[in-house]
Amino acid sequence: MRRLVFALVVLCWTGRAFAAPRTAGGSVVTEANDPMPDAEVILLDPSGKVVAKTKTDEEGRWRVKIDAKTTLVVRVSVPGLPPATTLLRPDQDDVRTTMQAAATSDVSISVEGEKKAPPPAEAGAPASYGVEGALLTKMPGTRGDPFAAATSLPSVGRPPALATVYAVRGAAPEDTATFLDGAPLPHAFHFGGLVAIVPAPMLSRVSLLPGGFGTPYGRATAGIVDAWLSAPPRDRVHASLQLDAIDVGATLSFPLRFGASANNDTAIAVGFRRSHVDTWIGSLVGDRVAGDLPRYLDAQFVAQHDFGPKAFVRGAVLFADDLLAVTDESQPADRPRSGKFHSALLRAHLRGERTNDAGTFVGVVSFLRSEDTVEGEIDLWSSVRRSAFVRLETTRKLGDGQRPALLTFGLDTLATQVDGVRVLTLPTAAFGGSATFLVRGKIQVQRVEPSAYLQLALSPFPRVQILPGVRFDHFGEAIVSPRVSMRVTDGDVTFKSSVGAYARPPSYESVDARDQDGTLVPMPFVGRAPRGLQAAVGIERRFGKAVSLSVDVYTRAMSHVLVAQQQAAVPMWDDAPRLGGGRILLGYRYPLYTDDARSRAMGIEALLRFSGESFSGFVGYALSRAEIRDSPEAAFRRAPFDQTHVLNAAVVAKLGRGFEAGARFRLAVGVLDSPYPATDIAPKADPNIDPSRPLPELQPLHSLDLRLEKAFRIGEHGAFAVYVEVRNVYDRRVREPLAYNYVYGYPVVSSGLPIIPNLGLRGSL
Repeated sequence: MRRLVFALVVLCWTGRAFAAPRTAGGSVVTEANDPMPDAEVILLDPSGKVVAKTKTDEEGRWRVKIDAKTTLVVRVSVPGLPPATTLLRPDQDDVRTTMQAAATSDVSISVEGEKKAPPPAEAGAPASYGVEGALLTKMPGTRGDPFAAATSLPSVGRPPALATVYAVRGAAPEDTATFLDGAPLPHAFHFGGLVAIVPAPMLSRVSLLPGGFGTPYGRATAGIVDAWLSAPPRDRVHASLQLDAIDVGATLSFPLRFGASANNDTAIAVGFRRSHVDTWIGSLVGDRVAGDLPRYLDAQFVAQHDFGPKAFVRGAVLFADDLLAVTDESQPADRPRSGKFHSALLRAHLRGERTNDAGTFVGVVSFLRSEDTVEGEIDLWSSVRRSAFVRLETTRKLGDGQRPALLTFGLDTLATQVDGVRVLTLPTAAFGGSATFLVRGKIQVQRVEPSAYLQLALSPFPRVQILPGVRFDHFGEAIVSPRVSMRVTDGDVTFKSSVGAYARPPSYESVDARDQDGTLVPMPFVGRAPRGLQAAVGIERRFGKAVSLSVDVYTRAMSHVLVAQQQAAVPMWDDAPRLGGGRILLGYRYPLYTDDARSRAMGIEALLRFSGESFSGFVGYALSRAEIRDSPEAAFRRAPFDQTHVLNAAVVAKLGRGFEAGARFRLAVGVLDSPYPATDIAPKADPNIDPSRPLPELQPLHSLDLRLEKAFRIGEHGAFAVYVEVRNVYDRRVREPLAYNYVYGYPVVSSGLPIIPNLGLRGSL
């Protein structure tokens, strides 16, 4: 009897031990072995019942407690990618899941935030440049800024030193628009392009579409920069800190749970960053420069509430401020280098999405106020811009077959008010003289620009995708822009093509001058909306999972292009009928711009991408020609942002033991000088020089940047890294395009940046 009781006790204890919960976990990574945070992980038993549900952390890892002793199916889902499954056997406590890229992805150029999932396809974009996110957020010479990394891709010309501007396929930067969470963001950078106002940890992706983009994107004729804020993680509190020789920044995110359901979560993320160059640059420039040296700061607040797995509302507030006020005592009195620059931005937006079996509905509301001021001893240029943007969009399925069509219909409206002060230096050459005189005054611009768009996604055959669409804009005149793109995939080869019409609003800042009632005043230049046509064909070829090649050939043409010109003063007459006839001279109009110019461009681009478990990289090359003519009678000349040959190559490799090394090489041949002495306001300094003259070509620009990083783990979630980045390693310095001081009317000659080392720390919890 005692033996029977003892056997029963042992059996019960053993069964209880077998039934005790166990902890299982794993990791989710990309094809390039980069962790994927915020991926949904679901564990299913053999009958299909959900055993556990969680999400990955910033390091791409997950852990849950389970009771099941059978083999489970681990299903991982990431928006925009095919789901992946892995088996978790009873004798396993850790599994690894690799997410594969979507075979039909149409993303043009994707720049992902650090450790973020690859972006979903951008509808209507036929080009398919894609580079691994870990490469672009750790690319040498960019300080981890994905906006700056995008300038190393083949569609973008090499920007000037310490600037981030997108000269896409030889077009001017104003022909490329930037969007954040589906709303325009006209001021995306500090100090004209030094660094983006939103740091990489707050972004989920940044995509650069070089042309052929779909009808949901408007107000651009060359390219689109499409940035998205990341959803704050909901599993726990996350914090990060980054410090280098330029700035210091920190982010904090945490969930606020309401109710028992994990799907009804609200999460909040905040961020702050400030440069500290002003604390040490004085030791380099000595006593020659005094005042408020360069300083920028920004702050971000993001909150998101999820109404189940298929609906959410995300709100964000962004703030940025730049200041520079200096006096150079070493300059002569007639050519001073003194003045003040101040820029500030406040932006708030709300985005909501809901998806069901019928389709998707999207609503976006955005408000923005920005202020820019440049002051000198005798000059002043300032502008206050207020804008409101609303977008309503719905996508619905048409048909119930195996390949139903998708119809997207949307409305968006942008209302803008600009109040400014302008000081123009007008050439008396308009009257036959050779001097200049000043015109001061206020300007005001008020515009409401409504738009509507339609787009179909058709798949008449299994491997064929066609996206026809049309966009309707009103930029002072009604504009209809039809577009269509097509992709045909056969195994590892994809053929693509697109053709379409594009338009953008006239410039807000272009200013003429008029003599009204005996007073010279600046007046907004009322031009026609620039518009153009684009066409492109290309091919993509994948060589296994590690190597892919894209080749694209394109052409585009634009009309109503705005250019600065030296023109004669135009009399303004009172034509009212009078006894005895005759007219009365009311004054003169001083035209500084014309919108009769036309531009054209054509080129070929190639991108070779390669990646493996411990490395990723690319080589991109573009051969192009962009031309412009100022009037129908003039001859075509090279456009100011034309660059004949652009070569970019980058690689990042994991060396083991937490070490990571990277290199970037850039070469640009055929870079043109800036159109000195013209500015975005008016010709300056020498009225006898035509600002629209052919520009001289500079020496080839090339540089090599290197980066070395060592990462360390701290506990289960903590990590920090130390990195050193060296820009322009072999100290190549040739003259860059002239930076123009439009306050005092003289160029600042730059021989290019010297070798610049940068030491930084980055940590996360």
